[in-house]
Amino acid sequence: MTLRACRLLRGRCLIGAFLFLPFLALAQGAGSGEQPGRPGGPPGTEQGPDLSARLQVSVQDESGGQVVVFTLITLSTPEGKVLHQVRAEGGQAEFAGLVQGRYTIQVTAEGYESAKQSVTVDRLHSVATVQVRRKAEDFIDQTASTGFGATGNDVFGFTTSVKEQRQMLKIAQALRDNKPQKARMDLFKLYLDNQTDANLNYLYGLYEKEMKDLPRAKYYWKQAVGSDSKNLPALMELGHTALDEGKSAEALPYLKQAAQASPTTWHIHALMVVAYSKQKQYAQAVEEAERALELGHSQAAIVQPVLASTLAAEGNREQAVKILREYLKDHPDPDAQNLLASLEQADIPSPSVALPDPMAFAFDFDPILPSAWMPTRVDDKVPPVEPGVPCSLDTVLSNASMQVTELVRNVDRFEATESLAHERIGKSGLPSRPELRTYRYLVSIAEVRPGMLAVDEYRDAQKVQEDPPDGVVTVGLPALALVFHPAQIDNYKFTCEGLARSSSGLSWQVYFQQRADRIPTLHGYRLGDNAYAVGLKGRAWISADTFQIVRLETDLVKPYPEIRLAAEHTLIAYGPVQFRSKDVKMWLPQRAEVSFDWRGKRVHRRLNYTNYSLFSVDTKQKINPPKQAQAIDPDSLAPPAPVKPN
Repeated sequence: MTLRACRLLRGRCLIGAFLFLPFLALAQGAGSGEQPGRPGGPPGTEQGPDLSARLQVSVQDESGGQVVVFTLITLSTPEGKVLHQVRAEGGQAEFAGLVQGRYTIQVTAEGYESAKQSVTVDRLHSVATVQVRRKAEDFIDQTASTGFGATGNDVFGFTTSVKEQRQMLKIAQALRDNKPQKARMDLFKLYLDNQTDANLNYLYGLYEKEMKDLPRAKYYWKQAVGSDSKNLPALMELGHTALDEGKSAEALPYLKQAAQASPTTWHIHALMVVAYSKQKQYAQAVEEAERALELGHSQAAIVQPVLASTLAAEGNREQAVKILREYLKDHPDPDAQNLLASLEQADIPSPSVALPDPMAFAFDFDPILPSAWMPTRVDDKVPPVEPGVPCSLDTVLSNASMQVTELVRNVDRFEATESLAHERIGKSGLPSRPELRTYRYLVSIAEVRPGMLAVDEYRDAQKVQEDPPDGVVTVGLPALALVFHPAQIDNYKFTCEGLARSSSGLSWQVYFQQRADRIPTLHGYRLGDNAYAVGLKGRAWISADTFQIVRLETDLVKPYPEIRLAAEHTLIAYGPVQFRSKDVKMWLPQRAEVSFDWRGKRVHRRLNYTNYSLFSVDTKQKINPPKQAQAIDPDSLAPPAPVKPN
């Protein structure tokens, strides 16, 4: 936000983006990405010699009709090495320059189940037909757990009445605030009529754990698992408690059951590393450690010392030292330092090194608790992706970066109607009745000088000054997509998690996190004249067809106690807006949710953007009348509108 906009708000508290951004070099990648019907595989994959053997692939549905929706075809060797990945055009694709032999074709199409088929290329021109089956009508959006209106309750699956759910949420908030006595009476009353409810038994177990009665806590958790064999929170507590008691053999069955219930929760795999290490099953421990790091990213870094200890026990001291050195760059851990010092003594063979107990590297996870307002954090669970579909991170980043750059180039100013629903979260953890506001909202994006990008936001000045809910104004949502702009892309670490299915089609699921060696410049908080930069991590869904950002979700990299910022979660859905008179279609925010815990205030906000208009600015910076825009219905691109908890 610029100083000009800050004067309008006269010292109000702002959350949002720092919007002056230096241009940096475009990420180096694989050019413009896949071309329809032509090989354009991930960089570094083997393309094969330029021979005359060709393979033509046709994709058909169950009736033999041609599949014309967006389709991604991957060609690999029988051993799984990716050779090419192409976007089929009209259900057809051709691979040239192949060596005669056997190949594997994998087809992923919107609205159809994935299909894999072996084929032999034994002539100059071979043909293969792959048949795909239409997905069932009850198809579940793979990203729904992070959708609008979703909170941290997706693992609970409440089956009780709305009134009882609200009581459970109140109990959970008391336990979260470390006030078990406050939860006691509500727990007792609710339990009388719901003694077989898995979620309530789990909460009762947490209460007993807080009261230092571990045998009773385990009793209630076992009751929870008896009522629901897939009750993830209870299974994890039973596994973790068994490890704390030194009973790794008892812990493993619970943890394996938890992994079946939620394969993409990294905490489970981290606990299994400890369990397998204590059982001296080192190969399984290494496998679980790699899976935990793959899912949990930097938050799962606590697994690295245990992984290093396990590798050292296997005799792989060199790799163990490498992992510990990398870990200690950002984590001054005395136990890890002592282990590294022991392993670096070249004259000591690995078997004689005194390895620490895996439990020395304490995995102190917070218990899973339902929330009426704060969504699941991006690191807590990785949404599922299509198995076996490779992703070229360079290709995705370079193309997404070009789309964001095109947005800045084509849209200098746009206007919209912003509808705001503001909820305060009380001490009980339940939301208040929403306060509603509507603003005329203007965003300006301009290169103020070579190498400097400015993004300004304006609302009705008088409305914002006189009546901002809780004295807080949310700004910077349009700027969050600039994480993929050349000005910001080098400030983040990116990981492509795979190809996801959602209501908006096939999307590349990309995780990102602010780099520790770069100063955050995209997002921050302002209080009066003081601004505080904060780092972000998050996940983006980027259309596999157009490389437009269709969805973006962010969390703080860490809490910021110096400004009393405990948590913040943002979720934005984008949709295409067709500006007729300029003949340009841009993907812009359609709806957003912001939840934050700042300076003692817990707030949940829902925002919707409609009635887009495009402004053009001449060289004298005079604003012309708005050009009317036609908004494409975002309901086909994002989950349904949020429903307020009762």
